[in-house]
Amino acid sequence: MAKFYVVKEDDCPECGGKGFIQNWFWGQFWLENPTGLEVDEFDSWWAEACGTTEYGDPNIPDEEEPCEECGGTGVFRVEVELSTALKELKLL
Repeated sequence: MAKFYVVKEDDCPECGGKGFIQNWFWGQFWLENPTGLEVDEFDSWWAEACGTTEYGDPNIPDEEEPCEECGGTGVFRVEVELSTALKELKLL
């Protein structure tokens, strides 16, 4: 018996449909420093984490980066068997 498929689009589970995620280093920074740091403490933290000592240094990554799961589109696509789709839509 032949199977038929449709493409289901949904918000990306990784980024929640935003298309970007927080860079890992920044996530660690905010976990360890929820209220932020003074400038000299900030430089010291990043020097240890990224090997840089100046704010604005290109070694400090952007806080947000494109989501790898959805390629920055915010949309997650998956093939779903037609019968499953119809059941999910309560049409079968």
